[in-house]
Amino acid sequence: MRPSRTLLFSLALVSLLVVPDPARAGITNPWSDWVYLDAFVGAEVARVDAAPLQLRSDTSFPLRTALPGTAFGVVLGSRLGLWSFALDYQRTQFIREQLFSNKVYGQAAVNLQLSRLVVLLHLDLGYAGLGGDLRTAQGFGGKLGTALDFYPLRWLSVGAGAALDAGAYRGLPRLTGSVGGTFVVRIGVHY
Repeated sequence: MRPSRTLLFSLALVSLLVVPDPARAGITNPWSDWVYLDAFVGAEVARVDAAPLQLRSDTSFPLRTALPGTAFGVVLGSRLGLWSFALDYQRTQFIREQLFSNKVYGQAAVNLQLSRLVVLLHLDLGYAGLGGDLRTAQGFGGKLGTALDFYPLRWLSVGAGAALDAGAYRGLPRLTGSVGGTFVVRIGVHY
């Protein structure tokens, strides 16, 4: 880019951040979303600590390595000023051996606003499931994460998020634990 284009581009980005219109999500109240829906897609990398599992009829393997997978889901909630509360569903389809995880968490979050940006710090706790073709395990899980959302319109947000996950499962040969990280892009509608 030429210096003049770089300067104009930089000024445009800065103006988005200092515009007096804050990240006023919600149609009816600038500081509250009576209801919001965020959809997300991304990647999860998890380490499942388990004895060798027979998840399919033709193979068994030890799960002591990092497993990459595709994560997707939705968050449905309500934001009241600084605080938000939501229900979070996430499914991850791991690349190896048809392994998947399902998570249904309650979410409590703090929302920090800076003009058209919102930084979300959240804690999620609830049901976690892990399975394959032949076996499933159920348990408890949680995640601690953050997200950064930009509001181009009062009712629309786009952003990215990252979280650290942990879970404990029963139903496999022994108690099984998992730890991992999830990285997603997200889009939300707010009312």
